[in-house]
Amino acid sequence: MSAERQFTPGEVSRLLDVPPSTLRRHVALLGEYLSPEARRQRARLFTMADVEILARVRQLTDQGMHLEDIGPIIAATIEQAGEGVEYPAGAPEAEDTTEQTALMVVARISEKLDRVNRSLADQAGDLQALRLQLDQQARRLAELEAWRALPWWQRFGKKPPDA
Repeated sequence: MSAERQFTPGEVSRLLDVPPSTLRRHVALLGEYLSPEARRQRARLFTMADVEILARVRQLTDQGMHLEDIGPIIAATIEQAGEGVEYPAGAPEAEDTTEQTALMVVARISEKLDRVNRSLADQAGDLQALRLQLDQQARRLAELEAWRALPWWQRFGKKPPDA
């Protein structure tokens, strides 16, 4: 095992915003492009290179590509990037791929934040509508309580107040 940071399936799942079952399916179909630790059935661990490959797979599937068609693209990408070659920690090639993965993760987080912001805006509108309804109900309740506080002979033959 190398000193390189390794990720659990749960961490990778959260980083890439994919369910664990999707991650397992990607590993099953495209495992030949991943490290041996990532292909294990138990105690699976992913390297940063594995995360980068899986991020690229996620990007391609988001663009509508099928997993069967992604394999050759990943193979070409790995060959082009010179994967399989261990770069020293400060090497520009290693920094580039790490930077790309980091940018992809940041883009995913940004998309999630945008969705959350839109959801919060919708919920704020709903909350405002509910507050208005609550105020109307409180006003109606106060009117009914005032009417009920009247002596019975003053209420006799009269309808309760309407909202």
